[in-house]
Amino acid sequence: FAPTQVDRAPTLVATGTALALDPSRSTTIAALQRTSFGILDLDYRAYTWAGEDEARRVYLEAIDACQAVVGNDDEFGLLAGPGETGEDVAERLAEQRPGGFVVYKMGER
Repeated sequence: FAPTQVDRAPTLVATGTALALDPSRSTTIAALQRTSFGILDLDYRAYTWAGEDEARRVYLEAIDACQAVVGNDDEFGLLAGPGETGEDVAERLAEQRPGGFVVYKMGER
Protein backbone atom coordinates (compact mmCIF):
# COMPACT_ATOMS: atom_id res chain seq x y z
CA PHE A 1 0.00 0.00 0.00
CA ALA A 2 1.00 3.61 -0.43
CA PRO A 3 1.21 5.98 2.56
CA THR A 4 -1.40 8.23 0.95
CA GLN A 5 -3.88 5.35 0.97
CA VAL A 6 -3.43 4.98 4.74
CA ASP A 7 -3.82 8.73 5.23
CA ARG A 8 -7.28 8.50 3.67
CA ALA A 9 -8.33 5.44 5.66
CA PRO A 10 -10.42 6.34 8.70
CA THR A 11 -9.58 3.01 10.35
CA LEU A 12 -6.80 0.46 9.94
CA VAL A 13 -6.86 -3.04 11.41
CA ALA A 14 -3.55 -4.90 11.72
CA THR A 15 -2.66 -8.27 13.18
CA GLY A 16 0.31 -9.27 15.27
CA THR A 17 1.50 -11.73 12.65
CA ALA A 18 2.30 -8.74 10.42
CA LEU A 19 4.71 -7.53 13.11
CA ALA A 20 6.87 -10.64 13.30
CA LEU A 21 9.39 -9.76 10.55
CA ASP A 22 10.49 -6.82 8.43
CA PRO A 23 9.58 -5.35 6.03
CA SER A 24 6.03 -6.13 7.14
CA ARG A 25 6.80 -5.05 10.73
CA SER A 26 8.04 -1.55 9.95
CA THR A 27 5.39 -1.02 7.28
CA THR A 28 2.60 -2.05 9.66
CA ILE A 29 3.83 0.17 12.50
CA ALA A 30 4.20 3.12 10.12
CA ALA A 31 0.66 2.55 8.84
CA LEU A 32 -0.74 2.41 12.38
CA GLN A 33 1.03 5.68 13.17
CA ARG A 34 -0.51 7.36 10.10
CA THR A 35 -4.12 6.24 10.32
CA SER A 36 -6.82 8.09 12.25
CA PHE A 37 -7.89 5.03 14.25
CA GLY A 38 -5.58 2.03 14.51
CA ILE A 39 -6.75 -1.35 15.78
CA LEU A 40 -4.25 -4.08 16.61
CA ASP A 41 -5.39 -7.69 16.96
CA LEU A 42 -2.45 -9.15 18.88
CA ASP A 43 -2.80 -12.58 17.23
CA TYR A 44 0.42 -13.81 18.90
CA ARG A 45 1.91 -16.94 17.38
CA ALA A 46 5.13 -17.88 19.15
CA TYR A 47 6.58 -19.76 16.17
CA THR A 48 6.72 -16.54 14.11
CA TRP A 49 8.96 -14.70 16.60
CA ALA A 50 12.62 -15.04 17.62
CA GLY A 51 11.51 -14.87 21.26
CA GLU A 52 9.05 -13.40 23.73
CA ASP A 53 11.24 -10.38 24.56
CA GLU A 54 11.32 -9.30 20.92
CA ALA A 55 7.58 -9.87 20.54
CA ARG A 56 6.84 -7.87 23.70
CA ARG A 57 9.00 -4.93 22.57
CA VAL A 58 7.49 -4.80 19.08
CA TYR A 59 3.91 -5.25 20.29
CA LEU A 60 4.31 -2.40 22.77
CA GLU A 61 5.66 -0.14 20.02
CA ALA A 62 2.69 -0.97 17.79
CA ILE A 63 0.20 -0.59 20.66
CA ASP A 64 1.50 2.93 21.30
CA ALA A 65 0.27 3.83 17.80
CA CYS A 66 -3.20 2.29 18.31
CA GLN A 67 -6.48 3.44 19.70
CA ALA A 68 -7.78 -0.12 20.12
CA VAL A 69 -6.26 -3.48 21.00
CA VAL A 70 -7.80 -6.96 20.71
CA GLY A 71 -6.39 -10.07 22.37
CA ASN A 72 -6.89 -13.02 24.66
CA ASP A 73 -5.49 -13.60 28.14
CA ASP A 74 -2.33 -15.30 26.86
CA GLU A 75 -1.64 -12.50 24.39
CA PHE A 76 -2.11 -9.76 26.97
CA GLY A 77 -0.13 -11.92 29.41
CA LEU A 78 2.86 -11.75 27.06
CA LEU A 79 2.86 -7.98 27.70
CA ALA A 80 2.54 -8.32 31.48
CA GLY A 81 5.16 -7.08 33.89
CA PRO A 82 6.08 -8.70 37.20
CA GLY A 83 2.99 -9.41 39.28
CA GLU A 84 0.61 -8.54 36.42
CA THR A 85 -1.89 -10.78 34.67
CA GLY A 86 -3.15 -10.54 31.12
CA GLU A 87 -6.37 -9.08 32.47
CA ASP A 88 -4.38 -6.41 34.36
CA VAL A 89 -2.64 -5.42 31.13
CA ALA A 90 -5.94 -5.23 29.24
CA GLU A 91 -7.42 -3.00 31.95
CA ARG A 92 -4.38 -0.72 31.95
CA LEU A 93 -4.42 -0.39 28.17
CA ALA A 94 -8.14 0.44 28.25
CA GLU A 95 -7.54 3.20 30.80
CA GLN A 96 -4.79 4.63 28.59
CA ARG A 97 -7.11 4.88 25.56
CA PRO A 98 -9.86 7.41 26.17
CA GLY A 99 -12.00 7.31 23.06
CA GLY A 100 -10.57 3.92 22.16
CA PHE A 101 -11.19 0.41 23.40
CA VAL A 102 -9.70 -2.93 24.38
CA VAL A 103 -11.32 -6.28 23.58
CA TYR A 104 -10.28 -8.92 26.12
CA LYS A 105 -11.30 -12.31 24.73
CA MET A 106 -11.93 -14.83 27.49
CA GLY A 107 -12.69 -17.99 25.54
CA GLU A 108 -14.90 -20.56 27.23
CA ARG A 109 -14.70 -19.20 30.77
